[in-house]
Parts: sequence; C-alpha cells; structure tokens
Amino acid sequence: NYYSIIYDAVDEIKVAMSGMLAPERREEIIGSAEIRTVFVASKIGTVAGSYVTSGSVNRSAHFRLLRDNVVIYTGEVDSIKRMKDDVREVREGFECGIKL
Repeated sequence: NYYSIIYDAVDEIKVAMSGMLAPERREEIIGSAEIRTVFVASKIGTVAGSYVTSGSVNRSAHFRLLRDNVVIYTGEVDSIKRMKDDVREVREGFECGIKL
C-alpha cells in the first residue's frame, strides 16, 4: 500500500503485529477435589469417586492430577455425575464422580 502520511503506515503495522501476538493464557484455581476411590466400568471407563475439598469443580474446566505433589496427568474433565445425574458443577463439601 502507498501511504502519504507515515503515521497511517505505523498504525497499520501496529495493528497487524498485535494480531500476530500469541494470546496470553492465565491459570486460575477454581477448586480442588480429593479422589477417594476409583471405579472401573466396562461401558463408561474409569471414574474417580471424589470429594470436593475447596471451591467448586466445573465440567468445562481443565484439571491437573497430582500424587505426592507431582503432576501425573493434565487434561479436561469429560463429565461429572452426582447421584447418577449429569451435572455442570459440584460445590465444596459434596461428593461426585469425575470422568477424566
């Protein structure tokens, strides 16, 4: 493009460069759960019987599985069940089944 004013060229380059930058990712801890027992079902797969110790657990959240403060696995929650019902969120103090 041809620019008669240098400031227009600089502004267009700034806009183009800002679009090329990688998005900033932030991590926020919304809750934690303690796995009490692990269930293996042939049709469903492996389900972690859990107790929410703080905050809440959301179905759309990412998780980090720790054992002795060492990260074992990182991924997304597939589903959360409470009393055989599929739920979106389980709050502190309740038990649930989490399929990881």
